[in-house]
Amino acid sequence: MPTVNKNIDFNFFSRSGRVPPKVRFNVWGSACGLSVDAYNAIGRPEGLRVGIDTSAREIHVYPVLEKNNEAAIYPPKAALQKYKIIISRVRVVLKELAELGITKNISGDVIIEGDSKKLIFKF
Repeated sequence: MPTVNKNIDFNFFSRSGRVPPKVRFNVWGSACGLSVDAYNAIGRPEGLRVGIDTSAREIHVYPVLEKNNEAAIYPPKAALQKYKIIISRVRVVLKELAELGITKNISGDVIIEGDSKKLIFKF
């Protein structure tokens, strides 16, 4: 085997995921959603319950572990292979987010309470 320079990082290309993960609520021109890292941080649940507290200026995301919950958003399986999870494409929602000043991606935190996890994004 040839001599190898000690400054070469052979683990560079074999890494997976971003370190640290980017837990973000994303706002695009025609949709809003979560980064896949945020979705993975709460355990890749079946669905999501997403709400906004305008007085505290926070977006809350809770995992939904069971099917057929009317208040939940269930991302399609194909979307989970991509880099974003779409929450809404409704123009009224996007307009109100813009009125609240949410026009860019928001970094968030994973909150662990007992056995459950949730995401909070402050804007």
